[in-house]
Amino acid sequence: MPDPPGSSRPRVSLTIARRRLLLPKEHGAYAEIGFPLLTVLLLGVPSSAALLLSIAVVCVFLLHEPALVLLGHRGARIKREAGGSAVRLAAVFATGALGFGIAGLWMSPPAAQWGALVPLILGVVLLPMTASRREKTLLGELLAAAALVTACVPVALAASLPIATTVAVGIVWAVTFELGTLAVRSTVTGAKGGAGRLRATTLVLALGVIPAAVWIANTPVLLGSRAALAVLPGAVATISLLVLRIAPRRIRAIGWTIAASNLLTLSLLLVFL
Repeated sequence: MPDPPGSSRPRVSLTIARRRLLLPKEHGAYAEIGFPLLTVLLLGVPSSAALLLSIAVVCVFLLHEPALVLLGHRGARIKREAGGSAVRLAAVFATGALGFGIAGLWMSPPAAQWGALVPLILGVVLLPMTASRREKTLLGELLAAAALVTACVPVALAASLPIATTVAVGIVWAVTFELGTLAVRSTVTGAKGGAGRLRATTLVLALGVIPAAVWIANTPVLLGSRAALAVLPGAVATISLLVLRIAPRRIRAIGWTIAASNLLTLSLLLVFL
């Protein structure tokens, strides 16, 4: 029998279909993994090893959402409705991460193999926080951002980037995304009245980043480079969001502001490095 006019069944079906896609819900995480990877692939030589490691990193990233569903962190209903899809996707992404990761590391130079320990260690530290539902705490979000950013380290070294350049890229993106995480956290918790100290701390950190970046850019001994100036867009965006006290309901505008600053950071890194 056809559904009567105004029936909600198509909408419900569409909702279930979307849930079964099981893509990561945290939009900022796409930037945290995408921009650093794009940076090192554009700066370096996109060798087979670098591309295989990049695919492995993406597989690990996509594995996160099915794993949360299977752990019940997205709710019992979603686990019941999308559990089968979660099992299949988790198996595919886990297999891809292992297969592409092992192949990529096998073809990589020793520096890249050692570099893979950085995101691996951060990921291991983050695992118990995820399992115990503490991933959404401030510490959990900062650790997650660091783990996602440092995933570019083995890719950069496999793409024949010098260690100094790899470190510069990692530090710039780590500072950028940690500031962004603090800015968003300050804005969201502001409505709950508990963000005063966090807001002040974030503002001091962002203000301190600016002279530090200028000093490093003019001190050739320290990583050698003007690349430090690439943290300025993120610092300015953070300061602007905090000073203007953007309302939490305008989270989309906040996201676009941070995304625009990320594009500027990418452009500066490509110019300076």
